[in-house]
Amino acid sequence: MQYVSQVSDFKVTKVQLKAIYGLFASSPVTSDQQYFMLWCRNASRDNTLNLSEVGSFLSDLIADKDMEIATMPLVGLCFVQDYFLGLNESEGKLKVLEKQKVEEIKKMGYGSNFAWNTPTVEVVDDSDLKASNDDDDALPLLEINVDPTTLQKLELIWTVTLNSEVEAVYDQASSFLVLLYTHIKKDVEGLSTPDVINGFIERCITMLKSSTSPGFVQRVCGLLSKLIDETEKKTGTQGNIA
Repeated sequence: MQYVSQVSDFKVTKVQLKAIYGLFASSPVTSDQQYFMLWCRNASRDNTLNLSEVGSFLSDLIADKDMEIATMPLVGLCFVQDYFLGLNESEGKLKVLEKQKVEEIKKMGYGSNFAWNTPTVEVVDDSDLKASNDDDDALPLLEINVDPTTLQKLELIWTVTLNSEVEAVYDQASSFLVLLYTHIKKDVEGLSTPDVINGFIERCITMLKSSTSPGFVQRVCGLLSKLIDETEKKTGTQGNIA
């Protein structure tokens, strides 16, 4: 299918993707979910998959609880991020700055905290999965052009972050989510960065008040901690993120 897409306008539809997922989901091999996510990621990059189709498919899986978010592998998150960034960048809601631009910003004194290493997916004796992130040394700096709460599929990122029980997935998803709320472009009309950050905090506090799950509470507190750390790095202050 990937070859055909390179020499034609062929795209995998939502119906076809559902059939492909069914083959992997019915397999007794636990690593097959990783293979499916890895295939999705590669297929989206070579245009075999239509981003809107696969995004709708993933949203349906999560909403219908047909995909176990708690154990979703890291490669799954990497694909979700690729989809999220591509979708919102195509609508002009955010911009992924090129590495050269990132280096220029670092020289301005912001440091290197705007990017983190994308961990390699470790699967024993499987070179394809191990190399799934070999072209992504770090996530580029993001420039958000709108109120983050209006980003397409933002709730998908929140859902993965709050429900993942895989440490590497939670760590990367929570960092990514915090970046979406803190990397707002300067002088966006009608948008106050402190208001956006306070909205993030209020949402976390509301969730903390309504949950009795120790694991969930820990994940929410981790989000708040990362928000504080990121804001302090950007502003050079401590203890005051408003």
